[in-house]
Amino acid sequence: MTLSAAPASPAKASQAVLLVRILVGWVFLSEGIQKFLFPGALGVGRFSQIGLLFLLIVGARSLEARFMERRTGAHA
Repeated sequence: MTLSAAPASPAKASQAVLLVRILVGWVFLSEGIQKFLFPGALGVGRFSQIGLLFLLIVGARSLEARFMERRTGAHA
């Protein structure tokens, strides 16, 4: 078996990049949906289970601030 040092064609390279982007996007989307559907097990509830209640409070305040920034148009 011989290995070729020739680079792949640009069309094949761009198809590979597209495939990787789609797969990574799918992972992020599915993880986000799971965290939304099961917040106690996969979302912010995990922090309280290990004793980090402070992070729950900070996370809620951060979400509140983001909502208000978007609502008033003062986003960075």
